[in-house]
Amino acid sequence: MISVDWATASFFERVIHGLWLDPDEVRAKFDVAEISTRHRALNSALVTTWRRIAPGSDAAVIEFDFSAVGNAKRKLLRRLELNGHMLKRRGGVRLRSSLSLKWLNDYSAAYEIVARQCGGELLGWCFVPSPLRE
Repeated sequence: MISVDWATASFFERVIHGLWLDPDEVRAKFDVAEISTRHRALNSALVTTWRRIAPGSDAAVIEFDFSAVGNAKRKLLRRLELNGHMLKRRGGVRLRSSLSLKWLNDYSAAYEIVARQCGGELLGWCFVPSPLRE
């Protein structure tokens, strides 16, 4: 049983727990700081672009693209099923999720970790433009 002290848990730890992973094991196995640092530039550019498109908006629909086949794909689907709309494709999965841009770095790091844990890979992510005309 995975246990988390909700009073002291960081948002990242809450996301990891929601993906059915133990935050302590994740920190022992992965260099979370390095993953977050690697993602920071892309996330910052994505947020800047989105805010230019939708001034004042602090949330967007983000599509995360994963590569996984066979058992890795099945494991990934199970872990991600409660986190948004799943789009299955040959050789992987796309997850569309509406989220606060403030937490984008935590989500992208957590999704990379869960993909690697399941035997897959996080290929990238981008915002989904609104289908509504201005």
